[in-house]
Amino acid sequence: PSTKAKDAFVTMKLTSVRALPIVDERGTLISQISCSDLRLIFCEDPIRLDLLELSCIEYAKKVRERRKSGLCLLFFLL
Repeated sequence: PSTKAKDAFVTMKLTSVRALPIVDERGTLISQISCSDLRLIFCEDPIRLDLLELSCIEYAKKVRERRKSGLCLLFFLL
C-alpha cells in the first residue's frame, strides 16, 4: 500500500505491462493502477507531477473521483 504511483508506472514501463494490482497488507486485491491513469497529471494547469508521489491507492482514488466528475478529457493525436 505504500508504493508510490511513480514507482508503479516505472514498473509497468520496465515490464511492459499495462496495469498492476493494488493489494492491502494481507495481499487482498483492493484496486488497480493502469497506464491510462497517467492522464490525471495532465488534467490540471499546470501539470500536476506531484500527484505521482502519492501512494498507488491514493492516486487511484483521485483518478476514480476525476472520472466520476467528468472533468478530465484528454485526447491523444497520433
